[in-house]
This record gives sequence, C-alpha cells and structure tokens, in this order.
Amino acid sequence: MVDMDIISELKEYIGNNPLFYLKFCRCLEYANDILNGNLYSNNVKYFRELEEKEHEHGQGDLHEVALLAKSENITLYDNNTNELIAYSPTGFLEVKFNDDLLRPIVCFVGVTLDDLKVKTYNEHFAEFEFAFSYEEYNLFSEKFGEYCVIISGKEIIDKIKEYCANIKTDFVFGKVTYSIQNDIDRVNAFMNGTKYRFLYKDPEFSYQREYRFATKLEMPSDHFFRIGPLADAKIVQTSALSNLCLRINYTLEEKD
Repeated sequence: MVDMDIISELKEYIGNNPLFYLKFCRCLEYANDILNGNLYSNNVKYFRELEEKEHEHGQGDLHEVALLAKSENITLYDNNTNELIAYSPTGFLEVKFNDDLLRPIVCFVGVTLDDLKVKTYNEHFAEFEFAFSYEEYNLFSEKFGEYCVIISGKEIIDKIKEYCANIKTDFVFGKVTYSIQNDIDRVNAFMNGTKYRFLYKDPEFSYQREYRFATKLEMPSDHFFRIGPLADAKIVQTSALSNLCLRINYTLEEKD
C-alpha cells in the first residue's frame, strides 16, 4: 500500500474535514484565552483599515469581504423593483455590504488528511507529520505568532454550533476559497448576498490556509466569543510544530 492509498482509505472512514484547527497567538496569555474558549474576533472594517492605514498587506486586506469587478458599462438592478442600484461605465465596480463592516471574523488554519504526509504505517496505525514547507513554518512564526493552539476539529464545531444556537444567530464556519474575483461561485455569493461571501479571498492569500468563523451579529464589545472551555485543545510553540507526529489507530478489514 502506497502513502496516498492509506490516506484515501482513511478518508472513506473519517472524511476530509479538518481533524483539528491551528490558532496562532503572539503571547501565552492569548493562547490561554483560546483554551478557555474565548475566541478573539476582529470585524471586516479592521481588516480593511489594517492595509489602508498601516499598509499591512496579508493580515490586512483592503477588499476584505468585497467583490471587485472590472467594469465596462455595468449596471446593477434590483430584480424585484427593476430599480437601478449601481452603474459603472468603466474602471472597477466594487460590491460590498455596509453591514458587513461590523461583522466579526475569527480565523483558523484547518488541517485535513490532505495537509499531512505519511511518516510510517502498518496494519494497526499510521503516523503523520505536517506537510507544511520550511517557508510556511517560518511564516507562521513571523506573521502569526510564537504560540499555537491545536484544537480538536469536532469540539470547536460543536461548541460554535451550540453557542450560536443559544444566542439565536446564523453563522458560517468553513474553508476559505482562494479564487479570482470573477469566479462564478464568488460572484453569485455576493450578488445573492449569501453568508458564504465571507469565505472568499484572492489567490495571493492562499498561503494562509484559512478557515473562518463569522456571524450575522455585530462584533461583541470586548471582541470575544465565549464558547466555553476547550477540553481537547493544547498549546505548543509554533517553532515546535515541525516536530509533532499524529497517530491514527485502526483495524484493517479484508474486502470481499
């Protein structure tokens, strides 16, 4: 059995949703906040201004949760009333929702089986290590933080679902798609005003491997979503990620 075969076999049983999420922090205090289930958020306005005012491109994005389309005599109408909403004869047309400015976002790095490489395996278990490159490890430390909280994929999703149900708000939590601006799915997400518009970014940001959580409500005054303690989360130094090994135990069954 080759390496890709064992990954394919495991996908049949456990799927390819993130096994766990990584949340990077600049200090130990922030990492402990995550363990306690206090997720720090920033709103869309923050990410736009981070690039606009501080020229921090990468963590900041001037076009965060916005659709920028090259226009040549483009008109935008309301389907129900036929009212002209926007007209752009030339240049660029930016589609964004004013209410989105205050929508909070929490960012994670998601790790699926496809983000792991096989270290060793036998009939009882398989061991994996991260498939991040040397450059990515350095980027995590320099850009995202000295500490990393490793969070169980199932636990964080269950906690977020319960939290949002209790406060009666809609939310989206999923993998960011890195696509060109005129990608049809991206255009439809914006034109139809669906919550999935929060899950698109330009290809230049793909190194971030981002999953994000966003809600319909405005950002809490103290920035924190308090979802409850995360029992299966653990803090490690970001520099130690390359030394970690993940083991999955299983029992092989012969196929008929």
